[in-house]
Amino acid sequence: MRKARMVNINKNPPKRSRFGNRRQRIERSQDESKTRILPMSGRLNPLTEDNLSRIHETSLEILERVGLSDAPASMIKLVTSNGGSLNDEGRLCFPALLVEKMLAELRRNFTLFGRGGDNDLYLTGAKVHVGTGGASPKIMDFQDGSYRTAVLADLYDAARLVDSLNHIHFFSRSMIASDLENLRDLDINTVFASLAGTQKHVMVSASHPAHVRDIADMCYLVAGSEGAFRTKPFLSLNINHVVPPLRFDPDACEV
Repeated sequence: MRKARMVNINKNPPKRSRFGNRRQRIERSQDESKTRILPMSGRLNPLTEDNLSRIHETSLEILERVGLSDAPASMIKLVTSNGGSLNDEGRLCFPALLVEKMLAELRRNFTLFGRGGDNDLYLTGAKVHVGTGGASPKIMDFQDGSYRTAVLADLYDAARLVDSLNHIHFFSRSMIASDLENLRDLDINTVFASLAGTQKHVMVSASHPAHVRDIADMCYLVAGSEGAFRTKPFLSLNINHVVPPLRFDPDACEV
């Protein structure tokens, strides 16, 4: 079979626009930026199984023999009614069987919801999710390169940046806004700036138990109703109940 000679019937084909090429590259880049980068774990194993076992067994021994100090009454009642005890130094001790039982009952998969788009995080298996954090009191000013005290606008800008980065999956406050006069204003405005800046899942903290209701009310307002938020909670609290050296933070326990 003889090959047919293809003839261009357009005698004057239009020249390719450099602007058009640039626009196509930008559109392609925007499409790619919408694809979430989600790495998988399990390939880096710096510790052997024996190392892991020794760390685990030592942790159980510390919790059972040394325990934690400054336990609030509610925590003492909860732990002692399930097999724990207070030692002579007033430290709350956790028997190994109780710790192992609680670890076995922990949920192995759950979802951290975002708002709109592909922002839900399914925490299961070997999936790895990356987020911000740190609660830094200062920030480097990119205008002059100096380090200055962070303000609420900086936190908002950080949330906006995270919202556009497909390799960052959730936003935990990365700095502390110093331009708020008290802790209640700080907690509420941190939530506001974070939710205004990103539709990804947000993590904040509460300085006092009374502030939790204020934070919840704002979330209900953003979601449209309390029921809508409870169905897909797009904000969670990051609370450190235990602080060094091996002691409870009573206020955090109440939150």
